[in-house]
Amino acid sequence: MGEHTTTFRDNMQNQQPTYPTAPGYKERGGTSQEAAQAVAASAKSMRAAVLECYRTKGAMTADEVARRIGLEHRVHSVRSRVTELYRGGFLVKTQHRAELLSGFAGRVYDYAGGAQ
Repeated sequence: MGEHTTTFRDNMQNQQPTYPTAPGYKERGGTSQEAAQAVAASAKSMRAAVLECYRTKGAMTADEVARRIGLEHRVHSVRSRVTELYRGGFLVKTQHRAELLSGFAGRVYDYAGGAQ
């Protein structure tokens, strides 16, 4: 929770939120920034749905969250929201790994509890 939580909460109150409270990008003025701005509105509601899934269902991979909230077709977006929530201190990494949709093993995250 520590330093990332403070940054996350500070960014939540900022007029122009930055990563991890908003989708990140690599280069100002480039296509990466355009893509981040295009998904910003849906990212906020998706982030809330992802956090609620972890809060109510417990530890799982980002791919499992995508399946549970009906966004298997947007699994990469869900993975990004999981990373933002982890960096914001709302999720914690567990010591477990589980199979992803790709067949590879991926990190299992869990709700951080009192992070809200």
